[in-house]
Amino acid sequence: MELSNVTTFLQDLEEIQELMKCQACNNPDKTLGRIKICGHYSCKTCLKKSDTSCPKCKIFCTNADIAWKNIFTESESIILNLKDLLLQAVKRAEPKKNGNTFEYLNKTYQINFIDDQRVNTKGETPLHVACKRKNVKDVKNLIKKQSDLNAQDFAGWVPLHEAIESGSKEIVEILLAHGALVDVPGEEYTTPLHKAVITHNADIVDSLLKSGANKNAVDFLGRKPVDYINKDDPVERLFNIEYITDRIEHLFCSKKIIAFCYYTELIYMKKLKQNKIKIEENYNPKKITHFIMRKNHKISVSILKAMLDGCSIRPQEWIDDYLKGNYFIDIPTYNFISLTSLNNGIRKATLNKLLRLPKLFDGMNFFITGHTTAAIIYGMKVSKDSLVAIITSGGGKVLHRAPTTSICEEKVNFPYHASKSNAKCCNYIIFQEERPPVLMYQMPELKHRSSKWLIDCAVNFTICD
Repeated sequence: MELSNVTTFLQDLEEIQELMKCQACNNPDKTLGRIKICGHYSCKTCLKKSDTSCPKCKIFCTNADIAWKNIFTESESIILNLKDLLLQAVKRAEPKKNGNTFEYLNKTYQINFIDDQRVNTKGETPLHVACKRKNVKDVKNLIKKQSDLNAQDFAGWVPLHEAIESGSKEIVEILLAHGALVDVPGEEYTTPLHKAVITHNADIVDSLLKSGANKNAVDFLGRKPVDYINKDDPVERLFNIEYITDRIEHLFCSKKIIAFCYYTELIYMKKLKQNKIKIEENYNPKKITHFIMRKNHKISVSILKAMLDGCSIRPQEWIDDYLKGNYFIDIPTYNFISLTSLNNGIRKATLNKLLRLPKLFDGMNFFITGHTTAAIIYGMKVSKDSLVAIITSGGGKVLHRAPTTSICEEKVNFPYHASKSNAKCCNYIIFQEERPPVLMYQMPELKHRSSKWLIDCAVNFTICD
């Protein structure tokens, strides 16, 4: 029996115990007699006081009309024993934390370090395929072998999406029970809850909501899951129920390291080489897994690119911990770099990658105007090429022509990381800080912003207002 079902059963037992009271004095600690004529239950004290009538409805009765052996007296001890057993089951089933857990935005996460996952030509892992084929046995075996529950194929789908598409509630609940992320946005930011609603599967919608699925998640078109519910669809009532969950969601990291050393001290590079850890001489986000730097480094375009590319950024001192087998870091509190704003940005970027969320500038278009000479921002030279590199690393698109207002109004989407005030702004014209244009757009779909604004977005890993 699922933990959620056990909890519901316990609530039902509580309601039954509420009924097992004298219907005259509401005392639950007395033996109840059933008056056969009217069906009411009463304790000896109340029956004695009422003499020859039912204490509840006052109908005439005698001692012969009272049954002291009834369903309540016979089931009381059984209910108490059953309740005790269920409470023990709940306690055993409660998720247990290990040393690789951390708290973030009112959720608990556990990091698992696993081997690389093989994929097919679509980017699908064997777990994706097993979910598509509704093969429960293979799903269970792959989970035992520590498959990445949140692996995304080239379209952004995770195994949970595939299980929902196949209509297998059993596999959905297996994945959720083992800590699969419940809100990963796939193609066009379609979350598992969006997909379950679109496929009209009320049972799976219920399972997702009980596991804490976000009802307010917005897809590429700005629509929430509830916006896809058809009129009179019974699924709608599920969205009015408030669920409480304390799941631990699992995140997955590769044990493998291919490092790029960014002004790293020679002693640390030597340690990597001695332990046969590969070091790439040139930065290539498709090859490297870890970007190693000094904690006291200043903001640079290279660091920002690595953040936005989704590389694992680590201070050089972390190498000592890694070589001792201490892979885990408490990301929300970890000090990656001395600069506070950049440190917070790296934390967000690291979590963004682990939570399988879109890149910072995903769904956004940029046209860069001016910038014939490099601008100095936070002590670093920022050229037009630097801005292009930052935008593309963050998943944004660089336009070669300025967007027109009519096109912007016709083609509207909702970038994943956009703030509420800029929810549907997917077009930006970037101007040089010291050379603002005379006419600046501030439309909901098109805005002018400076190059410093763009750098601030990257440093803080957020779309600034």
